[in-house]
Amino acid sequence: MTKDTEILKVREKYNQLISAHGTRLVFQWIPGHAYIAGNVKADILAKKGAQQQQPCKPVTYTTARQITNHNYRENWVNMWAMGQTGRVVYKYMNSLKTNDNIRTISRKEQVTIFRLGTQHAPLNYHLNRINPQHPPMCPLCNDNDQFETTDHLLLHCPNLDDLRQDLLPPTPDTTNILYSTTDQLKNTSSSTTWQWTEEQTLTGCWIKEEEEEYIKSKKA
Repeated sequence: MTKDTEILKVREKYNQLISAHGTRLVFQWIPGHAYIAGNVKADILAKKGAQQQQPCKPVTYTTARQITNHNYRENWVNMWAMGQTGRVVYKYMNSLKTNDNIRTISRKEQVTIFRLGTQHAPLNYHLNRINPQHPPMCPLCNDNDQFETTDHLLLHCPNLDDLRQDLLPPTPDTTNILYSTTDQLKNTSSSTTWQWTEEQTLTGCWIKEEEEEYIKSKKA
C-alpha cells in the first residue's frame, strides 16, 4: 500500500466520522523513537524479525477464505479510489457497500441503473461518441442543440415531465434517482424503455406504451 493510498483512506475515514457523528478530529504527530531508551533497539529487532522466514502456521479453510476476501476487497477499494475510470460514479460510490439497494433488484434492472449511472446508456449522445455520424440530439426536443444525455433524459427533457411526476421524487436528482431505495430504483429502471431498429440504433427514449404514438409523430 502506497503512502498516497494510506492518506486517502485516512481522509475517507475522517469524512465518514464527521458526517456520521459530527466529531472533531485533531491529528497530532508523535515522534516514535525520539530519544526514548529502548525504542530504537526494539524497532531494529522488530525489523530484523520481519525479514526472517516466518513459521508456517496452518489455518482453516474458513479463515483462509476470509483473509483472501479481505485482501481482495482492500485491493479493489484501493484501485477504485486511485483509478482514472468511472469517476462519474465514484463521487456517489466511493466505498464498497455490501448492503447497496442495487443488490435487491433484478439483473435486468441493475444493468439499466448501472448504464444510466455510468452515462453509458444507449442514448444518442453516447452513441455519437462511438460513431460520430450518429446524431447526438434528443429525438423528443425541437431544439437541435439539445443533446440526449442521461441528465437530459432523466431530469430536463420537457416532453417527459409527466413521467417524472409519476415515477420520480418531487425534486429529482442523480442521487435520489440512481442511488436510492429499492422501490425508486425499480421505478427508474421500469420506466426506461429502449426501442431499437434493425441497425441497433436508438429510436425511442424514456417512454410509456401510451406515448409511443406521440414519439412516432415527433419523428415523422
